[in-house]
Amino acid sequence: MKASSQISFLYFQDFESSCRFFDDFLELETVIEKQWCRVWRVSESSFVGAVDAAQRWQEFAAAQKGHLISFNLPDLDAVEQMRQKALAAGYDAGPLRRQPQGDPQAVEGLCSFFLKGPEGYSFEFECFTDSPLREIFCGR
Repeated sequence: MKASSQISFLYFQDFESSCRFFDDFLELETVIEKQWCRVWRVSESSFVGAVDAAQRWQEFAAAQKGHLISFNLPDLDAVEQMRQKALAAGYDAGPLRRQPQGDPQAVEGLCSFFLKGPEGYSFEFECFTDSPLREIFCGR
C-alpha cells in the first residue's frame, strides 16, 4: 500500500468544544466543515478529523480513549512553545521528555510532551533531534 494522505478521526460527545481545540488552540487550517464533522490539515498530506458522536457513528466514540495523535514539530523550541501555550491555556500538559541515548528500547532523538485534550484524548507534540528519524518524519 502507498497512501497519498492520512486522516485520523476522533469521535466527540461535545463536538463544538472539541472543534475550538483544533481551531483556536492548535490553529489548524479547516479543510472540511460539515454540521457533524470537521477535518483540519496538519501538514501537506496529514489530516485530523472530529466527528459529532451524537450525529454519526456513536459506536466509535469509546469511553476508553485508545488513541494518541502525535504532531511532529520542526524543532525543540517549537515543542517547548507549544507546551507553554498548553499550560497557559489550562490544559494538562506533561513535562518535556527526552529519550535516553544508548537505550535500545528508546526512540533515539525523540523529545516530546503529552497533553490531555478534549474528552480525554491524548496528544503528543514531538520533534526528532540528531536522529535518522528526523529525515523520515520532518523531511530534513
